[in-house]
Amino acid sequence: MALAHTEFGRIETGLPYDWVRQVLLLDSRAERHVVILDCCYSGLALGRMSAGAGLADQAAVEGSFLLAAAAETRTALASVGETYTAFTGALLEALRRGVPGGPALVDLGALYRHLRLTMEARGHPVPQARDRNSGARVVLGRNQADLPAAPVTAAAGADVGERRWPDPHAIRTVTGFFTALGPVVKCHAHIRSDARVMAAS
Repeated sequence: MALAHTEFGRIETGLPYDWVRQVLLLDSRAERHVVILDCCYSGLALGRMSAGAGLADQAAVEGSFLLAAAAETRTALASVGETYTAFTGALLEALRRGVPGGPALVDLGALYRHLRLTMEARGHPVPQARDRNSGARVVLGRNQADLPAAPVTAAAGADVGERRWPDPHAIRTVTGFFTALGPVVKCHAHIRSDARVMAAS
């Protein structure tokens, strides 16, 4: 893996992927291992997940997921003037905006499928991945594209006594949801009979 001052033929100026593999996949005691490589020819690492490993090492790499920005014969794309590479930009975009039509919780498998379609549609190098023993099921977070639409603010001239719906982004738990919704239900009980039904559901 080339660094800023890597020189061809001088291994001490680069970072062999086998060193990364040894530390993250073989020496680590974690049950799940995730490796994301955004570099040229990063697909070469897919064949190193268990290469040359004995039975004990094979068990150590179970539950791992490796995501590479490009195939083993392709260079990655870094456009001049862009803050991120094409792969990292698409990855961050998917995490911030979500995966349309995806699951409520975005796991590595769903993220990879979305990135493949996105990058291919843009004519960019297509990412590669390898999953061992359900490593692709590691959840990264809520699917932002699956969240409820932002609440509509009260129109001008509306009854100032009415409370606005709570901001869903500020609620993290089911208990928090009902706690925040309680005052709204009480305030609207006299004009919205369906508020209690919503709170109960």
